Amino acid sequence: MPTFVNLKRYPRLEPDHSEVLREKGTAISATTAETAIALNPRTLEEFAAVVISNTYTSFTAGSAFWQVSIESCPTSSGTFTAIGGPLTIDGTAAIVPIPISGYLAEYRDSNSLFVRARAIKTGSPGNLDYAVLLTPD
Repeated sequence: MPTFVNLKRYPRLEPDHSEVLREKGTAISATTAETAIALNPRTLEEFAAVVISNTYTSFTAGSAFWQVSIESCPTSSGTFTAIGGPLTIDGTAAIVPIPISGYLAEYRDSNSLFVRARAIKTGSPGNLDYAVLLTPD
């Protein structure tokens, strides 16, 4: 089970729009990749993708759940590689960081210039409404 964020470490959860990978407000019902933003993750020493999720129904460990991963790519529409996560969201409302390092991003995708969030549906959980914010770790 992931550790919850100490909100005092993230006093400002309203970052510049370029740091928002996904905004809350629209629930999804299928695996969804968000629009990539231009950001070279290799230049960031350590950062976190803070996932803020609402509750969803029908969570069953191992068979019906959502996961969120952070991916990078050299272009905004190419083949993306996971650089953070996946984080399993267990159906409860939570604020959880996915730690990411520029070193790992370099290792997994040596020419990445774009970053996106991706929610992966397994089984038949309820719809997911979540946000992802990039913050310094």
